[in-house]
Amino acid sequence: MRVQQPSGLRMVAFFPVMYYAALRPQEAINLAIDNVILPPRVWDEDSQQWEEPPEDQDLGRTASTQRLTRRGPRVDRR
Repeated sequence: MRVQQPSGLRMVAFFPVMYYAALRPQEAINLAIDNVILPPRVWDEDSQQWEEPPEDQDLGRTASTQRLTRRGPRVDRR
C-alpha cells in the first residue's frame, strides 16, 4: 500500500495561481518558473530586507485600447 505524501504547501500555491491567473487545473500543474514574470524586488540597505518596487512604476497594470461591445472585441464587418 502506498502512503500519500503531504501536499499542503503545493495546494496553498495551486488554488491562488488558478484564481488570479485564470488557469485551468492542468495549466496550473504544468506551470514552470520560466512561465512566471514577477515584478523586480528592491533590496533596502537600511532595513536589510526585500521591498516592493516604488508605486510610480505601475507594474501589473495594462491599458486596453480595444473598445468592447456586447459580443466582445470590436470586429470590422465589411
